[in-house]
Amino acid sequence: MSFRISDATIFDTAVRNTQSSRIELNRLQKQVSAGKRVLSVGDDPTAATQLLGSRRALNRIDQFKSNIDAARSALEPVESTLLSLTDVLTRLSELAISVDIEDVDGRNAVRAEVEQLFDEILSLANTRVNGRSVFAGFATDTSTFSKIGAFVEGVIDASVPPEPYGQYNGDNGVFQIQIGEARIIEANVSGREVFLGSTDGDDTPDGSNVDVFNVIRDFRNRLVDPDGQGPPADVAGDLKAALNQVLGVVGTLGAATNRLDIAKNQLDSLELTLTEQFSKFEGSTPEDQIAAIADLTQSEHTFQASLAVTARVIQPSLLDFLG
Repeated sequence: MSFRISDATIFDTAVRNTQSSRIELNRLQKQVSAGKRVLSVGDDPTAATQLLGSRRALNRIDQFKSNIDAARSALEPVESTLLSLTDVLTRLSELAISVDIEDVDGRNAVRAEVEQLFDEILSLANTRVNGRSVFAGFATDTSTFSKIGAFVEGVIDASVPPEPYGQYNGDNGVFQIQIGEARIIEANVSGREVFLGSTDGDDTPDGSNVDVFNVIRDFRNRLVDPDGQGPPADVAGDLKAALNQVLGVVGTLGAATNRLDIAKNQLDSLELTLTEQFSKFEGSTPEDQIAAIADLTQSEHTFQASLAVTARVIQPSLLDFLG
């Protein structure tokens, strides 16, 4: 027993095959044009899931790298300010060991310079970047220190506390920035620690630390009355302590900067690895493109062959219809 396949069935099959070839050709053309194999979840669900995870990881890396840049931008002006502060303290130390207390005019000239350097250090303590105080903790809108009282020529203030002195107006806020999945860095320095030598928030120097403003005032008063207050050279030890205090903070900032560099290098390496994986998952490697072009060429041949077959099927059918 034999079955005759109708012309309609042959025609429908030819059309379906041509449409299928056209869809496959369009898909490959889009892949080659986009430069990647996976354009939608339907192209490869497993690869699409892996792509989603890689994209999230890459976005996290971008955020961490932005955070590193923000932390570096916050710490660099602080370090620059502290280095300027060390220059001022070094100058004060030079004056302390070189002043001749028997030379009244020379001593008065040094006193005037010391008073100016007190104000210079106050200015450094009130450093602002983009309008924000860098040493005031979270209280960035306020001046970090206020100068309470003033120097009066030839007068040693006897008030309690003696004036002038630096009054801290900030708080103990610490800006913490995440620079990795398990890495957080402090992106600010407290003015209390730098200028008052206080690490516990009570404005009283801890251990061998000193209140920089008080040291300078003491130096100035010794210049006014070396007989009653003591030789100016005796303040050299406190000035050295102040310098070491500041250099200690500079060292901490240097270590923080090194941490930023290490974190940045590790993120760059991880980003490269994830980018390579991402290209592999989405099929955008050079090898994938070569394969896609080959598939496209083959699909074009298949589509042309399908068109030819369909044309041969359609022509006789039309002739039968016309006959």
